[in-house]
Amino acid sequence: MSEHGLTTSNGNLVESSRTGKMPRSVTMFLSLVACVWLGTSALSTAQSEDKTAPSEIRAQKFVVVDDNGKELAEFGIGSNGQPSMAVWNKGKSMVASMGMDNAGMPRFAFEKSSGEPLLELGVMDGRFPVFFLRNDKGERRLGMVVADGGSVGIGLYDRGKRDRCMLSLRRDGHPQITLKDDKGKVRASITLDDEGTCALDLLNRKEQERIVFQVDAQGQADAAVFGPDGKATWSAGKP
Repeated sequence: MSEHGLTTSNGNLVESSRTGKMPRSVTMFLSLVACVWLGTSALSTAQSEDKTAPSEIRAQKFVVVDDNGKELAEFGIGSNGQPSMAVWNKGKSMVASMGMDNAGMPRFAFEKSSGEPLLELGVMDGRFPVFFLRNDKGERRLGMVVADGGSVGIGLYDRGKRDRCMLSLRRDGHPQITLKDDKGKVRASITLDDEGTCALDLLNRKEQERIVFQVDAQGQADAAVFGPDGKATWSAGKP
């Protein structure tokens, strides 16, 4: 800075306010700023007064990033061609997702970054709400379903993805506990009917009753043992 004005990059002096004249470059810059400001103001005013602005935005994907540009969430089309939304932690070790499965049914899940779901909530066969808990390998270990007629079931699964124990409330309101073997065959069940009779059935690998214990609402008990042909070989209790 000199007493005569501004020193440019080439060392020349430019006349300043001492002469009352403004440099052409400064004048052009201020004119440009004024034009941009006036245009922006006019556009802002027009948008605020425009009641016919578009009510929707069309896009294939939205991505959310943090201050460092790290992706933390996205909403778009998933690998199965269905719409989906996912959010994850900064290490991407855990993911929460919501969208449609391959059949077009809604699905909500907590997953590991490698893709194994730990928790799932969805719709089975387009009708029944289901809930599954899985281990860290993605293997189903517990499931809950509300089926036709309002029956409710809770299933426990082994590492072979087989349901081994089922606690259910049937559509008629009768509670039942069912145990299955590694072949999926029912081997034992406990039921309670509307008349208050509680029964324990033990079955063979062909799901044939072999031993039955019952206690009715009056407290009377009876038991029976059946042979492979289904005929009773021993009984006690009620005549």
